[in-house]
Amino acid sequence: MSLRVLIVEDRPDDALLVAEHLRRAGLAIAWERVDTEAAFAAKLESGLDLILADYSLPQFTAPRALDMLKERDLDIPFIVVSGTVGEDAAVEVMRGGARDYVFKGNLSRLRPVIEREVRAAAERKAARAAQDEYLRRLSSIFDTALDAVITMDANGVITDWNPMAEAIFGWPKSEAVGRLVADSIIPPRYREAHRLGLARFLETGQGPVLNQRVELEGIHRDGHEFPIELSIGAAPSAHGFVFSAFARDISQRRHAEEAVRRLAATVAASTDAIISADLNGHIISWNAGAERMYGFPAADTIGRKLSVIVPEERAAELKAALDRVHKGEHIEQLETVRRRKDGRLVEVSISFAPLTDEHGTVIATTGISRDMSTAKQAALELRASEERYRRIVETAFEGVWIIDSKNETTFVNRRMADMLGYTPEEMHGKPVLAFMDPDAQAAFVANRDRRQQEYQAEHEFRFRRKDGSELWVLLEASPDRDEAGNYVGSLAMVTDVTERRRAQKALEYQALHDALTGLPNRVQLADRLGHALESARAAHEQVAVLILDLDHFKEVNETFGHQAGDRLLEQVGPRLRSEIRPEDIVARLGGDEFAVLLAKTDATAATLTAARLLEVLERPFEVEGQHLDVAVSIGLAMSPDDGDDPNTLLRRADIALFVAKQPRGAFVRYAPEHERQGASRLALMAELREALQHDSELFLQFQPLVRLRDRSLAGVEALVRWRHPQRGLVPPMEFVPFAEKTRLIKPLTRWVLVSALQQSVAWQRAGHRIPVSVNISMRDLVDPEFPEMIATLVRAAQAPPSLLVLEITESLIMTEPERAIKNLSQLRELGVRLAVDDFGTGYSSLAYLHRLPINEIKIDKSFVAAMAVEASRANIVRASVELGHSLQLESVAEGVEDARTWELLGALGCDLAQGYFISRPMIADQVLPWLSKWENPSGAAEAAA
Repeated sequence: MSLRVLIVEDRPDDALLVAEHLRRAGLAIAWERVDTEAAFAAKLESGLDLILADYSLPQFTAPRALDMLKERDLDIPFIVVSGTVGEDAAVEVMRGGARDYVFKGNLSRLRPVIEREVRAAAERKAARAAQDEYLRRLSSIFDTALDAVITMDANGVITDWNPMAEAIFGWPKSEAVGRLVADSIIPPRYREAHRLGLARFLETGQGPVLNQRVELEGIHRDGHEFPIELSIGAAPSAHGFVFSAFARDISQRRHAEEAVRRLAATVAASTDAIISADLNGHIISWNAGAERMYGFPAADTIGRKLSVIVPEERAAELKAALDRVHKGEHIEQLETVRRRKDGRLVEVSISFAPLTDEHGTVIATTGISRDMSTAKQAALELRASEERYRRIVETAFEGVWIIDSKNETTFVNRRMADMLGYTPEEMHGKPVLAFMDPDAQAAFVANRDRRQQEYQAEHEFRFRRKDGSELWVLLEASPDRDEAGNYVGSLAMVTDVTERRRAQKALEYQALHDALTGLPNRVQLADRLGHALESARAAHEQVAVLILDLDHFKEVNETFGHQAGDRLLEQVGPRLRSEIRPEDIVARLGGDEFAVLLAKTDATAATLTAARLLEVLERPFEVEGQHLDVAVSIGLAMSPDDGDDPNTLLRRADIALFVAKQPRGAFVRYAPEHERQGASRLALMAELREALQHDSELFLQFQPLVRLRDRSLAGVEALVRWRHPQRGLVPPMEFVPFAEKTRLIKPLTRWVLVSALQQSVAWQRAGHRIPVSVNISMRDLVDPEFPEMIATLVRAAQAPPSLLVLEITESLIMTEPERAIKNLSQLRELGVRLAVDDFGTGYSSLAYLHRLPINEIKIDKSFVAAMAVEASRANIVRASVELGHSLQLESVAEGVEDARTWELLGALGCDLAQGYFISRPMIADQVLPWLSKWENPSGAAEAAA
């Protein structure tokens, strides 16, 4: 490609001489000559690569040409090619912006000068483009943040205001920028404290809320206050300080917390004991009312027999009641006695109800018990005295309702009126039928003769409240007669059981359905699968079970929050249902795992269904205005080939799912060899446990990290290796990921830490201070005892804490950020250095990143390895380095494999490098010999090779 050259020269022969010289020197050029200011101006916008100018022309000069470039803000290499001029003129033109000065008598200098300046101009252009891209990305992050992001200067004046700030606080950006923060989002009562806090920070550098997350009140433009979660950071700038605030509206969270508190208080205050038991009489649920009534905490009763609270003489009574319930009967108000934990007996009234699946099959029993001791004593006192009767009636827990022979209300107590939403005065004189719907009225009329002649035992009845809602009660009624025995009315004792019925229905539903999605749960799926298998055996048909797991769902939770994850899960069921038959079942097994039951099918139909499910879940999900992509992996098992009972079929579908998740987004049917693979992994984990105990098979290799500015050794990363006596060298990817899924990761991490610290101390005693980096797992990161374990190991090794660097991947931190930050802060206080590994590949939030107590970010090798050939990767590395430096963190580039990458990283200002260009991992005995070669410049090439 030719260079586009403009030659400013009044002598055509001289211009031709320069052009011919450049061609002979091997440069491909396309050139034009101008000799006036107007002609020069006309050519400036034509995409020039280079300007060669004589110093002085009759109608034009090189200094004037340079001024014109500055006026137009053009970055075109400008070289003066002229005869002999004075030293002052040469200095003037160089100060004016000329890149070099070449005498016409020494044109041999011209080619290297041109090549140098054209290359420098290209680098400046690339740097400007990268800077523009970096600013665009930061602007995109700012504009799309889920938090309100506000920046202000040292005077408290808003300098930037993102769209979420507009939504939360009501001020458009055009009006917010330039206003005082105090006048825009801070309630008046806090403004003076804000002013004093800002002044204190500017004076001392300290602030009470900086770099902390606090909850306080914010104010909307319309004047209403609302709760926000706020974190503030400060960074020095050319004009003092820039403050960044991240704010989140937590009104909904506060409302939800209050609702939970109210519900918990209601349950805690309940005097009813609600207990559920399976068909074998084992307790499966035990509420707080049961704890209070019987004295047993739930943890002591779950899984035990009901006989723990049943006196021996009442065992037959309980068995008879359970037999009736198992046949589908409801038992209301069985009065009996039960035994408390302290041995005392308590009189109770129990209502039993069967818990059934969708087929009507009884699968458990629910009992609601009420302590009857107080109620019976109250009944005795009612009979003893009319006055006491009046007092007790007015304050009774039960409603009291008296009607005359015309069915009109003559008396209700306060409790009864409250149940229906009226005052006693509003109910007095009204017919009882006015409080019933048509069905209840018909039942009441039909029961007239019995009601007037005999006592009506406690039974359920439905009334209609003043607001139109249903009121379910337990009602027992007695006829009232005059001295002649004539019926004059009835007295009814009424107990509100609306909530109890609702709780019973809710328990029945919750026992068989997933709370989030409303889909059948694992219990119901197993029951339905059992029925399907029985039918299939009788009809010689097949049944298929597909277990589906959403790939990358964890990243959705980490990136967009658990609420977005829940909204996505709610959409999965309807999508799956759209691709199966009405008689098939979709269930949620837990987390991001679902199951599909296909009855009356075959292998071909099940395979086609699995393919459709893979396809339908590949379409993006829309959640809170975001389009989220998740794939799915599916494991399939079929009866009778892969199993003929629910447990076996579900287990083998799960095994097939594990195989399908290895590549992800796949569909796999169970095969016997899959189970053998699982057994092999279990055997490997058992052998790893043995290796940890014997300490003879595991060893460490170390890969150096060096400083780019002076090639000095900054530390080494410890990498665990396993030399198995039969399997040989086991690759880390074959045992570390499985150790992370088991409890072996903790002893494995401890072994690595102990060995690494011992080796670092040994090097220090030999005169070499070499810090060592160790990767830690999620289990370690959220373990509250992990910081104390690190402190113990460092003391035992007699090592300075700064010799240890702990590496945590970005995605691990964002899984549970608050717990991670707490543990990391404790580790930082110990003096241990902390690094974020694989930076750029996770989903961290800028709102959290500045809060992390870390020292380094390690830029992932996927960006570093390709930065020499892909500008986009180089830009990501540049942005990561600059972000790290802005947060006062060192940047480490992983995966440096060639000299070009090394040079580019140095030019970008990266601090440390690690990779095969420097050294492959090596055992401890090889580190010091390698270091000797590396520190010797003449041996650098050999060390790199």
